[in-house]
Amino acid sequence: MQQKMPPGQAKLPEVVEKDIKSEPADVKSPVIEIHARLITKPSQLAGETVMLPKRSAYRSTLLELADEISGDINVVEVGGKIDDEALINKVAKGDIEYTVVQDNLAELKEAYFTNIKIRPIVGASHRVAWAIRKNSPQLLKELNRWIQEKKNGALFEQMYKKYFIDRQGYKERAASEYLTHETGKLCPYDPLLKQYSAELSWDWRLLASQVFQESRFKPNAKSWAGAAGLLQLMPATAGEFGVRNLSDPEDNVRGAVKFLKWLTAFWSKKINDKDESLKFILASYNCGAGHVEDAQRLAEKYGNNPGRWDDVAYWLLQESKVQYSADPVVKYGFCRGIEPVTYVNLILERLDHYRRFVAS
Repeated sequence: MQQKMPPGQAKLPEVVEKDIKSEPADVKSPVIEIHARLITKPSQLAGETVMLPKRSAYRSTLLELADEISGDINVVEVGGKIDDEALINKVAKGDIEYTVVQDNLAELKEAYFTNIKIRPIVGASHRVAWAIRKNSPQLLKELNRWIQEKKNGALFEQMYKKYFIDRQGYKERAASEYLTHETGKLCPYDPLLKQYSAELSWDWRLLASQVFQESRFKPNAKSWAGAAGLLQLMPATAGEFGVRNLSDPEDNVRGAVKFLKWLTAFWSKKINDKDESLKFILASYNCGAGHVEDAQRLAEKYGNNPGRWDDVAYWLLQESKVQYSADPVVKYGFCRGIEPVTYVNLILERLDHYRRFVAS
């Protein structure tokens, strides 16, 4: 890994070990106006200095490479508590010129820092393994169970797609000044959301989470069904609540908040617990209060609690099945229940995430 424009003045001593103060992992890349030749093939590393964490597995790789290219590579093992990511940060800052890391970490950091280059490849791919003592079969069994559980879980698949499949999306997120703990900002409309969330007595980050779920903070977003704007109002709903321009952020949020206030008044009469009521409100915003009431009636009919969201969510899911959508207690018919149930879960999970790094 190297800078796209590495600092020509960098002079590092030819020593086996060196102490370098670790930088925070989230340091941003500076603008460095220095022009130099990029390393494009391993043979060009002859005579260069490459920094590695102490006891790095890539030390032997570089020494073997030096033998192959008939030129010395100055390998510096950095002392102290510094790891691969910290060295990448230093490459981005211009403190050092080169380091070697595993390719998946390098790809992520190349998306985050715009002034580094992750080529050339200096060694063949190899598997990563954990070694277990022969007399620890139970530990081996438990470790294999844990790996399989995590690898086959929804979170693993979600994270892998987010960071390694959706490369362009990750680059956009990394480049954005929003959605980061550094800025404490979520989107360009934070002030607007803070203003209107007060009318609902909501944490503004909750409204922001809903906006992200609806439109990814894009005021010109439109759905196949005709919903539009930051909070994806349908034209009929927009007209009912006085929205004239669905693409205007303030007009859209103002109208959506009026709708949410109506839903709040509707459900507060039926659900006493505020946390539970919120889930009914969000689900109703997504699929309509009528379908949620249908699920309540099904819950009551089959012996569940119509005032408990988990019970009602189960019956919302059942409304996509003919035997339940045609049930006499169901007044509004078929509903793709997976959508409102997922909608509620994602908004509340994201709210927890926002609360960790964005001030109220």
